[in-house]
Amino acid sequence: MFMRGWKSLARVDGRANPHGWALVWAVVQKMVDGKLKDLYDQPVIVESPGAMVVCTYGNKVGLVQNYRFCGSRLERFEKFKYVLGLIETGKWEKLFASMGSFQWEVPRGLVPPDSTAADMDLEQFILKVARAEALAEAGFVLRDARVLTGVVNANTTFFLHGQYTVLAEVDAVQEQSPEDLEILGNVKFFTAREIRAMVDSGELQDGLTLAALAKAGWNF
Repeated sequence: MFMRGWKSLARVDGRANPHGWALVWAVVQKMVDGKLKDLYDQPVIVESPGAMVVCTYGNKVGLVQNYRFCGSRLERFEKFKYVLGLIETGKWEKLFASMGSFQWEVPRGLVPPDSTAADMDLEQFILKVARAEALAEAGFVLRDARVLTGVVNANTTFFLHGQYTVLAEVDAVQEQSPEDLEILGNVKFFTAREIRAMVDSGELQDGLTLAALAKAGWNF
């Protein structure tokens, strides 16, 4: 595998890597008869250390609604020709119109490095990210935050690195302060039984959230 192209991480407006992520276009190759043969190419996302934050309050966990471009399948087509079926039946625009819904998630995100990050080790930086995301997305002020061992990779095909899970208790709840590009909905605390019901009904489907809850020991 080698790099065929990338989004430059050069300084922008005097700051090093202000976005906190980059995209590498990779070509997967295989040795055939002594020669490298291209199999397929794909984007690979390189991220700064991100955090998924499991915020507990007693026997409940706090989730926030984040607007994502998700939606339900419109209908079934023979032989799994979903995209072709939508095009042939003139429903491609209908699919676009159906995209977008609020999804329940644990607070999570990536925070670009700032001037103080250079003096932090990885664990300190992850905890900083966790506190910032929990406060901004859900209004949660955290205490007793700790980084759980191991990482979670949302999709090993497209993500180079896994992300970290932070477990913390909610000390206080303030108003949300979303970033400019975020569209946030409600914030609510759920019991394990309620989480199970949301998973079964499809109301909670975010893979990173489910993985983070499992790592934190939530048996639902």
